[in-house]
Amino acid sequence: MKTKLEPTQLLLRAKLKMYDLDTIQAIKHSIEKRKQETIEHLVYGVDNIEQLNYAKGKISAYDALLQDLTDLQKNEE
Repeated sequence: MKTKLEPTQLLLRAKLKMYDLDTIQAIKHSIEKRKQETIEHLVYGVDNIEQLNYAKGKISAYDALLQDLTDLQKNEE
């Protein structure tokens, strides 16, 4: 039984088919780097609650994107 994919997953699946494994790994590396930069900003540069919530949201979005890429890669294999 197939699971229903969210629109972002459908878009990623379509785009993922156009890229080779090295390209996907480079994209994932770039997302990890941005996530780490956001974490460092969260630890050292947050001055107020709005910045804290914004940084937490960005980290959650990066995690969700990385998980979607990983899931789609597994589905392609």
